[in-house]
Amino acid sequence: MKSILLATTLFIATAGAALAADAVPVEAAPEVVPTGFVWTGGYVGLQAGYLWGSTSVAFPEEPTFYSNPDADGFVGGVYAGYNHQFSNGFIAGIEGDFAFSTADGNDVFWDEIGSNPDETWTSDISWTAAIRARLGYAIDQRTMLYAAGGVAFAGTEATVSDLGVVREKISDTLVGWTVGVGGEHALTNNLIARAEYRYSDFGSNSHTGLPSGMLDTDLEYQTHEVRLGLAYKF
Repeated sequence: MKSILLATTLFIATAGAALAADAVPVEAAPEVVPTGFVWTGGYVGLQAGYLWGSTSVAFPEEPTFYSNPDADGFVGGVYAGYNHQFSNGFIAGIEGDFAFSTADGNDVFWDEIGSNPDETWTSDISWTAAIRARLGYAIDQRTMLYAAGGVAFAGTEATVSDLGVVREKISDTLVGWTVGVGGEHALTNNLIARAEYRYSDFGSNSHTGLPSGMLDTDLEYQTHEVRLGLAYKF
């Protein structure tokens, strides 16, 4: 009897040890972290491009008088904003930008008889800025097409000269509206390149009682721009 009990005890102990040796802890599978690019986040960038458009000088008291010193030149500056990407691929965001400008133009004075080369009008756009809402769509993981619109600002100066002598300078900070379209591509998870076109309209700005005794003057500005940019996404 003792032999049977001893043999049974040894068998249970041996089996338990074997089971314990086989019971190796199983580690949980590591969590898979998505590595794809997403557009959600803030960004800041540099941009440069070209501006051209229409600058019109009109005189309400003399409708046949006019001058068109259309301005054109280079622009360059900074932009910053924030995007949020939805699960359906659409992207909404807001952006602000500021750019210095070299755009200028000149034209002679025109009346019902023809041109008067003795009187010259010049226009300068020294800076532009905008606050825009953007709506885009990711056509693939790293490429987005978008439309944008909002409020536009510009610093301008119009000058009229008689025989090369400045007669009047009219400086304005203009407020208007802007719309545009563009595309962006994520070169890396942090660097985003863009190309865009925008149109801005600053309406008509009236000036009466000018010191030089000139006729009341209406100035109108509309601009077109193409810009390239490179941004860092946080």
